[in-house]
Amino acid sequence: MKTLEDWLECSLQFYRFPKIDSRKISSTNTFERLNKEIRRRSRVFRIFPSVTSYLRLICSYLMEYE
Repeated sequence: MKTLEDWLECSLQFYRFPKIDSRKISSTNTFERLNKEIRRRSRVFRIFPSVTSYLRLICSYLMEYE
């Protein structure tokens, strides 16, 4: 209960912002789909020899997606 009380104010901060028309806010579905696809493709390799090889995979997918 103590933890909830400590974080209650922080968790309700968004109510202090002005109301926004939700139709004007863009969706993150595209980004979520990209992340899901990158995770799916990286599971095939399981282990990458280096960070650059992982980045190469991500970049190649993003270039293909574009």
